[in-house]
Amino acid sequence: MLDTRPLLLQTDFPAINRSVLETLQVNLGYKCNLSCTHCHVNAGPTRTEQMDRKTVDLVLEFYSQTSDKNPRPDWRRSRDKR
Repeated sequence: MLDTRPLLLQTDFPAINRSVLETLQVNLGYKCNLSCTHCHVNAGPTRTEQMDRKTVDLVLEFYSQTSDKNPRPDWRRSRDKR
């Protein structure tokens, strides 16, 4: 694979800085009763892959360390006013 890091260092493009985590989506598997052409994980009824237990445990550990489990309650109120 071509190492592109040196090319990125030679640009004036601003650095990408990660902000706070706002959304955590966890896909436990790819089996789905639908076959949507727009599915971003290409899930469907014939897929059988599932997240292994070690990865599930890591996700749960990460989630348990987050401070706010419902960070946007104001979003619900503003949505209900529409």
